Amino acid sequence: MAGVYLLFHPLLSNLPNDDRSYYLSLISLVPLFWLAAIDYEGHVRDKRWIPTENQHITVRTVLVAAGFLALVHIGVSYLRFISTGEVHLRASELLVVLSWSLASHVLVFTLTFVAICLIRNLSIRFANASKIEFLLLQSYDVPLAHVAGSTNGSAHSSRSTAAPLTYSQSWQHPP
Repeated sequence: MAGVYLLFHPLLSNLPNDDRSYYLSLISLVPLFWLAAIDYEGHVRDKRWIPTENQHITVRTVLVAAGFLALVHIGVSYLRFISTGEVHLRASELLVVLSWSLASHVLVFTLTFVAICLIRNLSIRFANASKIEFLLLQSYDVPLAHVAGSTNGSAHSSRSTAAPLTYSQSWQHPP
């Protein structure tokens, strides 16, 4: 019955922008974590770790993924701000924004590619290479997710939403 009620009266979308909504969003993740714990406990003994020697990430894959994400990002920015007339950019300014977005995406993806290659090369030196690689990748991912989550502006509502969505803004510290 609670699910049917929440279907027609969503809790999180009707909350004000304050600490209460943040804490309720964390509480709403408890069932998901509970199911993950049950699933993990039920299948942890059956898990076979597959060697990672046959799984390759190429430089071309990294560049194509960075280019695709930059194009999606540019498209969203265009649809959200430029086409509606909220932001007026000259052709030279638009070229700089496009170039900066592409360059920053390629830089971040390349640095991540190098980190993954280093982690893979380090993990090969151990007997349980797949487990060590998984552990190292998770230890790399958690701080990265924390940095991205703490700088995306969701915790700071005073940031203007009319500014163009460039990738560099997500790394700026709020005032």
